[in-house]
Amino acid sequence: AYAGVSFYYDEWRLEIPSSQNSNDYYIDGYEGADTSVVIPHEVLGRSVTRINDYAFLDNTELEYCVIPDTVRYVGDSAFYGCTSLKEIIIPSSVDTLGENTFYNCASLGSVVIEGNGKIKAIPASCFNRCSKLESVTLPQGVESIGDFAFFNCNELNSVVIPPSVSVVSSNAFSGCSNLTIYGWDDTYALQYAAEHNIPFVSYGEYVEPTDPPETTEAT
Repeated sequence: AYAGVSFYYDEWRLEIPSSQNSNDYYIDGYEGADTSVVIPHEVLGRSVTRINDYAFLDNTELEYCVIPDTVRYVGDSAFYGCTSLKEIIIPSSVDTLGENTFYNCASLGSVVIEGNGKIKAIPASCFNRCSKLESVTLPQGVESIGDFAFFNCNELNSVVIPPSVSVVSSNAFSGCSNLTIYGWDDTYALQYAAEHNIPFVSYGEYVEPTDPPETTEAT
């Protein structure tokens, strides 16, 4: 196997990073037919640190997918068109989500983004057309929400926007007709809700937590 090329291990297609100093593997594709998938955290002694662009593109059988806490990057359109995907937990190890990551995941009802301040942006069309998505809590540390990030999420009724957010695209929530924004006083979330005629519920004045944030373990 040579750096920068893919090889197969069981039902996984893996990429060897081009960096000669890397001891990682990237998930480049999945060839299995299981509806529930656990991405391995390690293969042949190397950590799996990245889900490549289009890795699960149009996998209409996939319902559940566990991302290990070794993954730092989830690429563009990684789960694009996974129309049966019902739930996803993005572990606290992830610092980057790509554009269109969950585009048209029409059955996606639950998203948990474990918070530790690493993810700075919810990029363009990240959850575009996730029509079953009902609620999302963005962790403190997120700074921006991109174009059409939650476009036509018809059943989205609540989103928690932390004080760290200072940029939200004007069309980020277009088509979310039942949306209520939850946030804190004197934050950009309050301003954005007022400017776009979106109901706002305040948690009061924000106070930085003194205890480590709780995380969700996936089995």
